[in-house]
Amino acid sequence: MSEPLASPQVPAAPSVANPSAELTLIHDTPIKLKFKEVLSSKTAKQNQEITLEVAEDVVVRGKTVIAKGATAKGCVAEVERAKKMGHKGKLSIVLTEVQLASGETMPVRGTHSKVGGTAVARLVLTWAIAPFFGLMAGKEAKYSVGTEVIAFVDGDRQLDPAQFSGATPQPKSISQAKP
Repeated sequence: MSEPLASPQVPAAPSVANPSAELTLIHDTPIKLKFKEVLSSKTAKQNQEITLEVAEDVVVRGKTVIAKGATAKGCVAEVERAKKMGHKGKLSIVLTEVQLASGETMPVRGTHSKVGGTAVARLVLTWAIAPFFGLMAGKEAKYSVGTEVIAFVDGDRQLDPAQFSGATPQPKSISQAKP
C-alpha cells in the first residue's frame, strides 16, 4: 500500500502590520552635495578620498532620511595637472556613499569631471608676438568650496521609520525620483 501524499506547505505571506509605516529610499533619488574644501588638479592624487556634505535634506514620507550637512564620500578617479602649451588640467571624481540620518551609510553613484581653462586669445597673441609661446601654461581644474554636484541613491533601501525624525520645512527639499 502506498502512503497518501502530503500536500506541500506554502509559506505564509509576510504580514505587514501597517503598510503606511513603510519607508523606502528609492533608487535614483537625487542628493545635492557640496564641496567642503578646494579640490584641484594641481594637488589632488588619483584614488584620494574626498569628503563632501549634503546641501539639502532628502525627505521620504515626511521623514528626513538624509540630513543637510551629512557626510558624503567619494574619490578622485582621474587627475592630470595643467602643462605648458596651454594644456588644461583635468579632474574627475566618483561619489560612493552618503550618511543617512540614522547614522548608517547608503551607496550612491555619481561621476563628475572638470577641465581647467586657458585664455585662448592670450595664447594666440602670445604665439604671434613671443618666441617662447610654449611657456604658456593651461589652467588647473578645480572644485571650489561650495561647488554643488549631484549623486544618486544606488538601489532601493527599506528603512526603519523609528530611526528618522519628521522633516522640518525647507523651501528647496529634494523629493524622491519615483512616487
